[in-house]
Amino acid sequence: MSTENADNTESHPSWLNLEFFHSILRNNRHLPSSSDSLCVKSINVEPATAIGDNYMSSIYRVIIEYTLHRDTDEKNTLSLVVKVLPDSGPIEEIIEKYNAFPKEIKIYSEIIPALEEIWQRAGHSVQFGPKCWFTSETPRSVIVMDDLKAIGYGMLPRQKGLTIEETKTLLTKLAKFHSASVIHYDENGPYDNLFNEGIARMDVREGMEQYYGSMYAGLMEMLESSDFALPYLPKLRKWKNRIFETNYRLTLAEDNSFNVLNHGDSWTNNLMFRHQHGTPEVLLVDFQLSSWTSPAIDLIYLLFNACNSDDFFTHFDQLIQFYYSELKRDFELLQKPEKIPKFEEINSAIHRKGFFGAMFIVESIPIMRSDPDVKVNLDLIVDEHNEEGQILKRKIFSSELVKRIYKRLLPFLDERNFLDIPE
Repeated sequence: MSTENADNTESHPSWLNLEFFHSILRNNRHLPSSSDSLCVKSINVEPATAIGDNYMSSIYRVIIEYTLHRDTDEKNTLSLVVKVLPDSGPIEEIIEKYNAFPKEIKIYSEIIPALEEIWQRAGHSVQFGPKCWFTSETPRSVIVMDDLKAIGYGMLPRQKGLTIEETKTLLTKLAKFHSASVIHYDENGPYDNLFNEGIARMDVREGMEQYYGSMYAGLMEMLESSDFALPYLPKLRKWKNRIFETNYRLTLAEDNSFNVLNHGDSWTNNLMFRHQHGTPEVLLVDFQLSSWTSPAIDLIYLLFNACNSDDFFTHFDQLIQFYYSELKRDFELLQKPEKIPKFEEINSAIHRKGFFGAMFIVESIPIMRSDPDVKVNLDLIVDEHNEEGQILKRKIFSSELVKRIYKRLLPFLDERNFLDIPE
C-alpha cells in the first residue's frame, strides 16, 4: 500500500505527495532502468534546514521508497531535496522580484550541465552542484535535486567559517566554474538577461534600501557605543542612505573587462563539503543570486562571508593569488590560453570594488556569524516599527563573535580604503 508520512503532513505543501514524486521518477534520465511500471510506495517529507539557515527558500528533504516493477517487492530508496518559493510576506515579494527561482531553474537545468560538459570535452570530470531531477515555475516555483547529505556532504558551521584548505578547495571549484562559463559565453552568446543583475537589483530597490537602512541603524547603534569603532565612525556615517546604490553600481559588469558567471552567494550555508581521505570536496548550491560580472564579486563575497575571520585577515592577498593561479591553469586545461586575464586586472577589480566587501558589516556578517540560538527572521528585521524586530537586531549585533570580528575587520578595511564610498 502506498503511504505518506502521516505525522508530518502539515509541515509541507500538500502537493508534495506520492503522485508528485511518481511523475518525477517515472522515466527520469537519472533512473536508467525506470519505466511506466515504476511505483512510488511511500514518501517521508521533513524540513531540510533549521530556522535561520536559509532565507530565500523553503527546503524539504524527501525520502522515497519505490519499486521499478509492479510485480516485485524489491524496494529502492532515494533521498531528494525540494526547494519551494516561500510564503513569507515582504521577503517573498523581494524574492519574486529577484526572479530568484527562474534564474536558479535555468542554472540547474541548463547551465550547470553545459559547463560540466565543457570540462568533459576537455577530458575532465567536474561536478559543480547536485543533479537536478525536476523544475517547474507553475503552479509554484519548485526545484527537485539530489540530497547531497545522503552521499556524505554537509554544511559547515556558519559561525566558524572555512579553513584555509577548505577556502582553497572552494576557490579551485569557482575557478573551474568561472572559466567554463567564459567558454560557454563564447560558444552560445550572452547569458539570459536574468543574469544581468545579482545581489543588488533596481526592481527590489525599495525593499533592499529598507533592509539596509534597518541593519545600518542596528550597526551604528552598536558601534557608537564601542570604543574600538571611534576612529571609523566619520566614514561610516557617510554610508547612510548610500549603501544600495553603491552596491548596485559595483556589482554590474563593466564593459571591456574580464567577466564570468558568478555564483553570487557563496557563504557557508550554500556550500556542501565532504572530507574523504583527508581531502575536502565541495559542491555549490543556491544559485539564486548568480550574475554575469567581474569574478571580484564572487571572490570578495566568499572571503568576507565564508572564510574563517582569522585566516581572512592573514591570507587575503595570497588567496586572491591562489584563485588566479587556478583560473590560469583551468583556461590552459580547456585549451583557451588566450582567455587568461592579467592578474593585475583581477586584483585591481578587487580593490576598486572593496566597498562591496565592506558593506557586509551591515548586510550579512552579523547574521551569518550570529549565535546559533538566534533565530533570524528577516521580515521582523525589515519592519523598523516592530519591537520584536528591534530586539532581534540588537541581539544579532551584540554577539561577542560579531564584535570580535569587527575589532579586526574595521582597521583592515580602513587600511585598504574599503570604508570609503567610491565615487
